Amino acid sequence: MAQIICHHKGKYNFYCTISDGFRFVSSITLEQLTSLIKEEQGSNGLERLDERLKRAQLYGTSALPSEELEPFLCCNRAGENERFLTTKECVKRFLS
Repeated sequence: MAQIICHHKGKYNFYCTISDGFRFVSSITLEQLTSLIKEEQGSNGLERLDERLKRAQLYGTSALPSEELEPFLCCNRAGENERFLTTKECVKRFLS
C-alpha cells in the first residue's frame, strides 16, 4: 500500500494512494509516525524516513516527485461515502 506522509504545522497523517484517503481520523505526532514506521517497515523504513520527512515538511507531502498538499489532494475521496474534500477540509479534519 502506497502511503504518503502528509504534514501541516507540525501535525502528520498518512495518505493512502489506493483508497485516496487518510489512514487516521485525526493527526498524529512525529513520535507516533516514527514509531509506526519502525514497527511496520523496520530499519529500512527508518533509513528512508529522514528524506520523506524533509519533503513532507517542505512541501506538505512526501510524494515523489515533490508535490504540495493542495494539488496532491485534488482527487481525494476522504469524506463520508468517499466524497471529495477540499484541502482546507482535509487539513481541519486530518491534520490539526
